[in-house]
Amino acid sequence: MKRYLVVADDFTGANDSGVQMRKHGIDVRVVLFPEEEKGFASSLVLDTESRNMPGEKAAALLREKAGPVFSNGAYDLVYKKVDSTLRGNIVEEVRELRALTGLKTVVFCPAFPKIGRLTRDNVHYLNEQRLMETEFARDPEKPIQTDVLTELITPLGTVCHHRMEEIRKGEISLEGADVHTFDAERTSDLMQIAALAKDAPDVLWVGSSGLANAIFDTLYRTKPVLAVVGSISEVSLNQMAFAVDNGVGLMQIPAEEILQGELRPDTLQKVCKVLSQGEDVIVTATKSRADYEETVRLAESEFALSRHEAAKRVQSYLAALTKAVLERVTVAGLFLTGGDTAIAVIRALEGSGCTIRREVLTAIVLSTLSGGVYEGLPMITKAGAFGQPEDLLYCMEKLKEEV
Repeated sequence: MKRYLVVADDFTGANDSGVQMRKHGIDVRVVLFPEEEKGFASSLVLDTESRNMPGEKAAALLREKAGPVFSNGAYDLVYKKVDSTLRGNIVEEVRELRALTGLKTVVFCPAFPKIGRLTRDNVHYLNEQRLMETEFARDPEKPIQTDVLTELITPLGTVCHHRMEEIRKGEISLEGADVHTFDAERTSDLMQIAALAKDAPDVLWVGSSGLANAIFDTLYRTKPVLAVVGSISEVSLNQMAFAVDNGVGLMQIPAEEILQGELRPDTLQKVCKVLSQGEDVIVTATKSRADYEETVRLAESEFALSRHEAAKRVQSYLAALTKAVLERVTVAGLFLTGGDTAIAVIRALEGSGCTIRREVLTAIVLSTLSGGVYEGLPMITKAGAFGQPEDLLYCMEKLKEEV
């Protein structure tokens, strides 16, 4: 059994990073007082509660608390969890952890795009505002000193910063420097960086819970999620855009194909190919209001269909596509937007309804399919004109936790 160690400097951060392991079925404990423990059989999150201490004192405390932890055997991966707004004694604690582990190469990526923390051109931002222009630079107790990653981490040795272009091309090399810092604006950027974890075992990982989640997503690949969006509301369109910006694939079906009611083999193959590679995908008839109006125009002029008839044809097509996909690929679950679309999918899967499990977010429900050959399949359903931009992405991630 593989064992992982995360070292955090505050309790909430310790739990936040620990749950990234638990989501992937890894037994994990948060340890506050390791000297009182009799042994450490599972993966651990060590909380030093040192964020607001002077640097030297924080390093000494980490050394003291880590002693019993490291005396209990080696860990397959060591992760230094830091605050996504760069608070705390990052340099001092990474230096100490480096000495304790013997890991020479450091990967430093504090970005967490899902909550507005991103790094662009070596500068760290909070909700599109440079970090040095936020309240964290004016903290009365311990203000941050810089929002430039390479400036912050330079005391640890030679530094190489990896910009967005090379990350998205997958051209990352950990040669030639002691410390490697990274831009990251999307969850997919974190996944590219985390992919190094499979082939770079001698690395000390340093980052927020965002990178931690990406690493364990990489090491413990879960089944993908299929999202079927039949709603044309601005809310749904914004939710799709947010998910795509964070690395989820999107397949827009040509209007003519839908209105003809013909599921083309190449369309089915494209969707199945993405899912079979372990990647999530959204299928939809429209990405914008203009797309919808064009579909209606085509329906009326070329197919003599009313808006209502066109909507029914879209629902039938998406349901048939979903059934065909599930016959070929195993998924973690379905995310269905739009009540009529959800019913069409359930009927296509020969279901009789659903069994409610719980509310994932306000008025967004996790259930399992009742009846049919896919009985028990997890589904999350959501009204079209409802919710926050991040809800679709959040729900897709929650579905993976059901497997």
